[in-house]
Amino acid sequence: ARLEDLLVLIRVKTREYRGLFFWPFFILTAAFAFCFTLGSLAGTFFRIMVSDMAFGWQSTLVASGGRIHDLVSFIALPWSGILPEHLALPSLTQIEGSRIILKEGIATLATHDLVSWWPFLCMGLVVYAVIPRGLLLLTGILARRSALERFDPDRPMFRRLLIQLQSREIGRA
Repeated sequence: ARLEDLLVLIRVKTREYRGLFFWPFFILTAAFAFCFTLGSLAGTFFRIMVSDMAFGWQSTLVASGGRIHDLVSFIALPWSGILPEHLALPSLTQIEGSRIILKEGIATLATHDLVSWWPFLCMGLVVYAVIPRGLLLLTGILARRSALERFDPDRPMFRRLLIQLQSREIGRA
Protein backbone atom coordinates (compact mmCIF):
# COMPACT_ATOMS: atom_id res chain seq x y z
CA ALA A 1 0.00 0.00 0.00
CA ARG A 2 2.88 2.40 0.81
CA LEU A 3 4.53 1.66 -2.53
CA GLU A 4 1.24 2.34 -4.33
CA ASP A 5 0.84 5.61 -2.41
CA LEU A 6 4.38 6.57 -3.39
CA LEU A 7 3.70 5.83 -7.07
CA VAL A 8 0.51 7.92 -6.97
CA LEU A 9 2.45 10.77 -5.35
CA ILE A 10 5.16 10.56 -8.04
CA ARG A 11 2.52 10.59 -10.80
CA VAL A 12 0.81 13.61 -9.27
CA LYS A 13 4.11 15.46 -8.84
CA THR A 14 5.34 14.71 -12.36
CA ARG A 15 2.03 15.47 -14.07
CA GLU A 16 2.85 19.16 -14.12
CA TYR A 17 6.25 18.66 -15.78
CA ARG A 18 5.53 15.69 -18.05
CA GLY A 19 4.78 17.71 -21.18
CA LEU A 20 7.75 19.96 -20.64
CA PHE A 21 10.14 16.98 -20.63
CA PHE A 22 8.37 14.63 -23.05
CA TRP A 23 7.76 16.89 -26.04
CA PRO A 24 11.36 18.07 -26.58
CA PHE A 25 12.49 14.42 -26.64
CA PHE A 26 9.64 13.57 -29.01
CA ILE A 27 10.54 16.50 -31.29
CA LEU A 28 14.20 15.48 -31.34
CA THR A 29 13.30 11.90 -32.28
CA ALA A 30 10.79 13.03 -34.91
CA ALA A 31 13.28 15.52 -36.39
CA PHE A 32 15.90 12.78 -36.68
CA ALA A 33 13.43 10.42 -38.36
CA PHE A 34 12.21 13.17 -40.70
CA CYS A 35 15.73 14.15 -41.72
CA PHE A 36 16.72 10.51 -42.17
CA THR A 37 13.79 9.76 -44.49
CA LEU A 38 14.32 13.02 -46.38
CA GLY A 39 17.95 12.02 -46.82
CA SER A 40 16.89 8.57 -48.02
CA LEU A 41 14.61 10.16 -50.59
CA ALA A 42 17.29 12.62 -51.71
CA GLY A 43 19.88 9.84 -51.90
CA THR A 44 17.59 7.62 -53.93
CA PHE A 45 16.68 10.43 -56.30
CA PHE A 46 20.34 11.45 -56.66
CA ARG A 47 21.41 7.87 -57.44
CA ILE A 48 18.65 7.63 -60.03
CA MET A 49 19.82 10.87 -61.65
CA VAL A 50 23.56 10.16 -61.79
CA SER A 51 23.77 6.41 -62.26
CA ASP A 52 22.20 3.81 -64.47
CA MET A 53 19.72 2.30 -62.05
CA ALA A 54 17.00 -0.10 -62.99
CA PHE A 55 14.48 -1.83 -60.78
CA GLY A 56 13.11 -5.29 -61.28
CA TRP A 57 11.32 -7.86 -59.19
CA GLN A 58 11.36 -11.55 -58.57
CA SER A 59 9.55 -13.82 -56.17
CA THR A 60 9.97 -17.30 -54.83
CA LEU A 61 6.21 -17.37 -54.35
CA VAL A 62 3.92 -18.08 -57.24
CA ALA A 63 3.06 -14.49 -58.10
CA SER A 64 1.77 -13.32 -61.42
CA GLY A 65 2.32 -9.90 -62.89
CA GLY A 66 -1.39 -9.22 -62.38
CA ARG A 67 -1.17 -9.83 -58.63
CA ILE A 68 1.90 -7.62 -58.34
CA HIS A 69 0.09 -4.92 -60.34
CA ASP A 70 -2.90 -5.15 -57.98
CA LEU A 71 -0.58 -4.82 -54.98
CA VAL A 72 1.31 -1.89 -56.53
CA SER A 73 -1.99 -0.22 -57.47
CA PHE A 74 -3.21 -0.53 -53.88
CA ILE A 75 0.03 0.91 -52.50
CA ALA A 76 -0.14 3.80 -54.99
CA LEU A 77 -3.73 4.80 -54.11
CA PRO A 78 -2.72 7.98 -52.22
CA TRP A 79 -0.95 9.52 -55.23
CA SER A 80 -2.43 7.72 -58.23
CA GLY A 81 -5.18 10.32 -58.62
CA ILE A 82 -2.73 13.23 -58.51
CA LEU A 83 0.05 12.07 -60.83
CA PRO A 84 -0.27 10.96 -64.44
CA GLU A 85 -0.71 7.21 -64.73
CA HIS A 86 2.71 6.60 -66.29
CA LEU A 87 4.37 8.28 -63.26
CA ALA A 88 2.09 6.97 -60.52
CA LEU A 89 2.87 3.30 -60.98
CA PRO A 90 4.21 0.85 -63.54
CA SER A 91 1.65 -0.57 -65.94
CA LEU A 92 0.86 -4.26 -66.05
CA THR A 93 3.06 -4.74 -69.12
CA GLN A 94 5.93 -2.87 -67.44
CA ILE A 95 5.57 -5.02 -64.33
CA GLU A 96 5.59 -8.19 -66.38
CA GLY A 97 8.51 -6.83 -68.42
CA SER A 98 10.57 -6.11 -65.30
CA ARG A 99 10.22 -9.55 -63.75
CA ILE A 100 13.65 -11.05 -63.27
CA ILE A 101 13.97 -14.79 -63.78
CA LEU A 102 17.33 -15.92 -62.46
CA LYS A 103 17.91 -18.58 -65.12
CA GLU A 104 17.46 -16.02 -67.90
CA GLY A 105 19.32 -13.09 -66.31
CA ILE A 106 18.53 -9.45 -67.03
CA ALA A 107 19.86 -9.24 -70.60
CA THR A 108 16.41 -9.92 -72.06
CA LEU A 109 14.64 -7.23 -70.02
CA ALA A 110 13.66 -3.94 -71.61
CA THR A 111 15.13 -0.76 -70.12
CA HIS A 112 11.85 1.19 -70.24
CA ASP A 113 10.19 -1.53 -68.14
CA LEU A 114 13.00 -1.52 -65.57
CA VAL A 115 13.11 2.28 -65.17
CA SER A 116 9.32 2.54 -64.82
CA TRP A 117 9.62 1.70 -61.11
CA TRP A 118 11.57 4.72 -59.82
CA PRO A 119 8.67 7.25 -59.66
CA PHE A 120 6.62 4.67 -57.76
CA LEU A 121 9.47 4.04 -55.31
CA CYS A 122 10.14 7.74 -54.74
CA MET A 123 6.44 8.50 -54.22
CA GLY A 124 6.24 5.58 -51.79
CA LEU A 125 9.04 7.16 -49.76
CA VAL A 126 7.33 10.57 -49.85
CA VAL A 127 3.85 9.34 -48.91
CA TYR A 128 4.71 6.60 -46.44
CA ALA A 129 7.88 7.98 -44.85
CA VAL A 130 8.52 11.71 -45.32
CA ILE A 131 4.98 13.07 -44.91
CA PRO A 132 4.05 11.01 -41.79
CA ARG A 133 7.32 11.92 -40.08
CA GLY A 134 6.85 15.56 -41.01
CA LEU A 135 3.36 15.44 -39.49
CA LEU A 136 4.76 13.86 -36.32
CA LEU A 137 7.37 16.62 -36.11
CA LEU A 138 4.71 19.31 -36.57
CA THR A 139 2.47 17.62 -33.98
CA GLY A 140 5.34 17.57 -31.49
CA ILE A 141 6.14 21.24 -32.04
CA LEU A 142 2.50 22.25 -31.59
CA ALA A 143 2.07 20.03 -28.51
CA ARG A 144 5.22 21.46 -26.91
CA ARG A 145 3.96 24.97 -27.54
CA SER A 146 0.62 24.03 -25.97
CA ALA A 147 2.36 22.48 -22.94
CA LEU A 148 4.41 25.65 -22.46
CA GLU A 149 1.29 27.82 -22.70
CA ARG A 150 -0.51 25.67 -20.09
CA PHE A 151 2.44 25.76 -17.71
CA ASP A 152 1.82 28.41 -15.06
CA PRO A 153 4.92 29.24 -13.02
CA ASP A 154 2.88 31.49 -10.70
CA ARG A 155 1.13 28.60 -8.96
CA PRO A 156 2.17 28.15 -5.32
CA MET A 157 3.97 24.87 -5.95
CA PHE A 158 6.21 26.46 -8.57
CA ARG A 159 6.70 29.67 -6.60
CA ARG A 160 8.10 27.62 -3.67
CA LEU A 161 10.46 25.81 -6.05
CA LEU A 162 11.57 29.10 -7.60
CA ILE A 163 12.18 30.64 -4.16
CA GLN A 164 14.21 27.59 -3.10
CA LEU A 165 16.30 27.73 -6.25
CA GLN A 166 16.91 31.46 -5.87
CA SER A 167 17.79 31.18 -2.19
CA ARG A 168 20.38 28.48 -2.95
CA GLU A 169 21.94 30.69 -5.63
CA ILE A 170 22.02 33.65 -3.22
CA GLY A 171 23.52 31.45 -0.48
CA ARG A 172 26.35 30.37 -2.79
CA ALA A 173 27.21 33.92 -3.85
